[in-house]
This record gives sequence, structure tokens and C-alpha cells, in this order.
Amino acid sequence: MARWREYDRQYLYLKRKFFAVEIDQSSKIDAVWEVKGASLLGPRNASSERNRAFTYSVLDLIKDFDGRIFGVSLLKGVVNPTPKTTIYTKALQILAERYDLFLREAGSSGCMNLERRA
Repeated sequence: MARWREYDRQYLYLKRKFFAVEIDQSSKIDAVWEVKGASLLGPRNASSERNRAFTYSVLDLIKDFDGRIFGVSLLKGVVNPTPKTTIYTKALQILAERYDLFLREAGSSGCMNLERRA
């Protein structure tokens, strides 16, 4: 992505615009501070106008830079729950396969940005 620095700066601007208080209250700099998807889109936060506005702003930014979004949904077992590490590993494998196929079909190259799960 030739315009990576520009994208990064605009994304940081959005984080500061919507979450300045949380960033200031944390011990992390804005480039490292992150908001989790569950915090943005989880049922307990569904009515948050700020979260909705931030999410749509990020989606618009990705669109403006001709980016793509890939997602995976996995059902957890109710009776015999799958360990979290297994779920994340499986999701990452599926994402990598889909992304690889997308790039091959487009005759292109790309990179994946991943979040470390603790």
C-alpha cells in the first residue's frame, strides 16, 4: 500500500477524535492504544452513537483507500466450548486462506495487520 503513512495518520486522527479521553487516561500513546471490536459493536454498546460514528468513519477511510475487509464468524460449542486459542487460530487460518485467494485472483500482493490476543 503506497499510501500507508497517509492512511495511518488519518486512522490515528479518528482514534484521537473519538477516544481522546480514554487515550489520555491510559498509559499508552495513541499509536499503541486500541479499542476492541467487541467494545465497539457488542450488544452492550449497540446504542452508542460515538461507537457507531467511529466504526462508520473507519469503514469510510478503508473505502477511501481502496482497502478490503475480511471477516470470519465461528460458533462456539455450548455444551463443550472450544478453547479460545483454538478459535482464534482457526479464524486466522481461514482469514489467511481467503486473503491469499483474493490476492491470487486479483493478481496482486498485500499485507495483513493482525492484533495480538493475550
